[in-house]
Amino acid sequence: MPHKVKRTRTYRPFYLIPVAFGMTGVLFSNQLEDPILQGIVVLFCLAVPLFVGGNVLGRIRSDGLQRVLLFASLIALAIGAVVVVSGLSDGLVDFEYVSPRVGQWSNRLGMASLLLGLLAAIYSMVRSEAIIDQVVDRFRHVANHIGEGFLLLDQDGKIVLVNRSVLSTTGIEEEELIGQSLWDIAKRYDIDSVDLGRKESMRLTPRTFEFTWKRHGEDRHYQITDTPIYDRKRHKEGNLFIIRDITEQYRLSSRLELYTKDLHDLVDEQTKRLRDSKERQSDLLMQMNEGFLTADENCMVYFANVHIARILKLNIEQLEGRNLIEFVPGDERSRLMSALDSISKGTRGAASQEYKFMRDDGAYVPVKIAIAKARGKGHELDHYSLVVTDLQELKDMQYELEKHATQLETANAELREMDLAKDTLLSNVSHELRTPLATIEGYVEMFQTGTLGAVEGPQVGALRVIKRNLERLSVLIHEMIEFSRMEIRGIILYETVFDLNKFVEESVLSAHPGANQKEIKINTVTDDTGLSIWGDHDKLSQVLGILLSNAVKFSHEDSSIDVSIRSTDSKDIEISIQDYGIGIEKKNLERIFQKFYQVDSSMTRHFEGTGIGLSIAANIVEGHGGRIDVESELNSGTTFRVHLPDAVFGWAHIDEKLLSLEGTLIYVVNSNIEFRDSCSRLLRAMGATVQEYHSGYESFRHAQEDDPDLVLFGETLPDVSGVQALNLFSTDPGTQKIKLLLMMTRSPKDGESTSLDRAHVLWKPFSSYDLVQQVRSRVLNQEKQSEVS
Repeated sequence: MPHKVKRTRTYRPFYLIPVAFGMTGVLFSNQLEDPILQGIVVLFCLAVPLFVGGNVLGRIRSDGLQRVLLFASLIALAIGAVVVVSGLSDGLVDFEYVSPRVGQWSNRLGMASLLLGLLAAIYSMVRSEAIIDQVVDRFRHVANHIGEGFLLLDQDGKIVLVNRSVLSTTGIEEEELIGQSLWDIAKRYDIDSVDLGRKESMRLTPRTFEFTWKRHGEDRHYQITDTPIYDRKRHKEGNLFIIRDITEQYRLSSRLELYTKDLHDLVDEQTKRLRDSKERQSDLLMQMNEGFLTADENCMVYFANVHIARILKLNIEQLEGRNLIEFVPGDERSRLMSALDSISKGTRGAASQEYKFMRDDGAYVPVKIAIAKARGKGHELDHYSLVVTDLQELKDMQYELEKHATQLETANAELREMDLAKDTLLSNVSHELRTPLATIEGYVEMFQTGTLGAVEGPQVGALRVIKRNLERLSVLIHEMIEFSRMEIRGIILYETVFDLNKFVEESVLSAHPGANQKEIKINTVTDDTGLSIWGDHDKLSQVLGILLSNAVKFSHEDSSIDVSIRSTDSKDIEISIQDYGIGIEKKNLERIFQKFYQVDSSMTRHFEGTGIGLSIAANIVEGHGGRIDVESELNSGTTFRVHLPDAVFGWAHIDEKLLSLEGTLIYVVNSNIEFRDSCSRLLRAMGATVQEYHSGYESFRHAQEDDPDLVLFGETLPDVSGVQALNLFSTDPGTQKIKLLLMMTRSPKDGESTSLDRAHVLWKPFSSYDLVQQVRSRVLNQEKQSEVS
C-alpha cells in the first residue's frame, strides 16, 4: 500500500484573517465622526472578506448546495458585522417612530447573523477540506493500480508518494523510499544520476530519459518520464516520475538489430550468389556447344554466344544489334515469323524446326532452331530465346550413312543370294548324294550276305569299315538336308502327345551301337510317374540323337554317359545328358550353337563333323518355346540340359469332382497310339467311359449303334482326314446329333472350312485342363438340350 503522507492544513485558517480584519475595520469606523469617511472604511473592510470568500468559492471542489451555503454565510457574516459592530441597531432607536425593542431585536439578529455566518463559513471550509482528502485518496488508489511505476516528489526532491509497480520493479522496500531524496537513492544503489540530477529552472514540458541499473547480476533498463508540477504562478511544487521497465523491449531491440544484421548479411550473400549465378549462366550460355541468342520483340539480337557466331562466321560484336530476320533466306522468313508470332501469343510452346541460316558470304547453313519466349521482369521487356543447332555436320553424316546403308543393303542382298545359293547347293548336293549312297549301301549288304559271292579274309573287315563310314556319311547327309530345310522353310512342328520315358529309352537305344564301339555305358534315370508330353516326336528325337552322338564322340573309351529326366513346376520338363569326356573351354561355350562352328576347326582335328548339329538342335528346341543350357569344364566333361516349358500333359492338378465326366461315353479316334492312349487315360480319370478307334470309318460304324456323347478326332487318320470324318458324322442322320471335337495343329485346307463351321476345333498343343473343359462344356450342353426337349 502506498504511504499516506500527512498533508499540512496550516494555510486554511488564514482565510479567517480577512474576516477578522473586516470586523476590526468596522469597529474602527465607529470612532470616526465623519459619516462619509466612516462609510468608506466600512465598505473597504467588507470588501476584503467578500473577496477572500469569493476566492474560496472559486477554488474549492464542492457541489452547488455547498457553494450556495458558503455564499449565504458570507452575506450573513457581512450583514451581521455591519449591524453589530457599527451600532446600526442603536442608531435605529434614535428615530422617534422606532421602539427601543426594535433596536434590541436588531442587535440580537445581527449577532445571530454574525455567529451563523461564521459557523457556516467554518463548516464550508472544513467540508471542502474533506472533499480534497477524498480526491487525494482516490488519486493514491489509481496511482497504486496503474501498470507503470509512479513517483511523486516535492519541491525539495524528496519522495512523497510511490506506487506498487515501482516497488515490484526495483525490489526496494517502501520505507527506503518515502521521505528520501531521489538523488541520494540513486547514489546508494549505484544508479547513474546524471539525468536524475538535471535541474531546469523554468522547464514546463516533460522530459524522457533512460538509464541502466545492474540488479542481482542482471542489467535492467528503465525509461523515466519526468513531468514538473507548477502552481498558477509557475512556482515549482514538485516532480512526477513515470518509470517503465524496458528491459524486454531493449532485448527485443537487440535481437532485432542482430536479426537485421543477419538479414543484411543474408541479402548480401544471396545478392552475391545471384550475381555469381548470372555470371555462371552467362559463361555457360557463352561456352555451350549449341548456338544461343536472345532477341527482343522486334527480333533485334542483343545477346549471342560464341557458337552461334562461329556458325555464321561473325564476331559477337558484329552479330549483336542486327535483326534476326537478316540471317534467314526469303523463302523461310515467313515461316520463322509465324513461329515467333505463335509463341508470342501462346498458341504453342517451344518447338524445334529446321531452317536455313544465310551467312554474309551467301552460303547456307542448315540449322534446327528451338524458340521460347521469356517474360520480362520489372522494367525488362519480353524477349525470345533461340537455341540453334548446326546440322551441317549431321547432314554430312546422314549422307554418309545413307550411302553406306545403300552399300550395306547391296552387300546384304548379295550375301542373301549367296546364302540361298549355298542352301540350295547343300540341299541339291545332299539329295544327289543320297542316291549313289543308297546304291553303295545296297552292294555292301549284298557282299556281306554273300549274294555276289563269298567274301573271305581281309575283305570282311574292309566291308565293315565301308559299312561304318556309309552310316556316318548318311548321318551327315541327313543333317545337311534338315539344316537346308530349316534355313529355307523354317521350323515346322507336328506336335503330338507321347510317353516321355519311352521316348528317351528309344533315343538311348539308337545311340548304343556307337557307344558299344568305345565301350561307353549309358545310364538312364527316367520318371516313375509315366509322364506324357507335347512335342514333335521326330524332331525332339533328332535333338536327343545329336546330343547323345556328341556325348559319345567326345567321351573317353570305357567311360559313361548319364541321361536323366526331371519335371519342374508340374508343367515343365528338363532332359539332362552328361558326359565325362574332354569338355569345352568357357570361352567357346557361347559359340557352340552357331552354325558351322567347331571348337577345333583345324585340318588336323581329331573329331569329325559339319558343325551344324548343335545349331539344328537349338533351333528345334527354341521352336518348342524352350532352350538348351550347357555347363562344361575342360577335361572334366559336359552337361547339356533341354528345357521344355508347359510340355507336360497330365491331370494331377485337375479337380476330378469339379470337372467330373461321370456317366458319359466318349470316342477317341486317332492313328497315333500314344496320343490316343494319353487322351483316353485322362478322360477315364475324370470318370468317363472311353472307347478307342484307329480309323474314321470304324468309329462311324460303332457310333450308329452306341450313340456316344462326344467323338474326339485326330487330324490325320489312316482312311480319311479328320475334317472328312467330321463331314461324315455331321451329314448322316444317325450321327448328326453327336457332339464332335477336332484336335488340329494347322488351319484347314481350302474347301474344308464349310464342314468345320459346325464342329468345334481344339488347337494343339492344348493342356489337359483345356481338353477336359472343352469336353465337359459340350457334354453338359447336350444334356441341357435333351432336358428341354
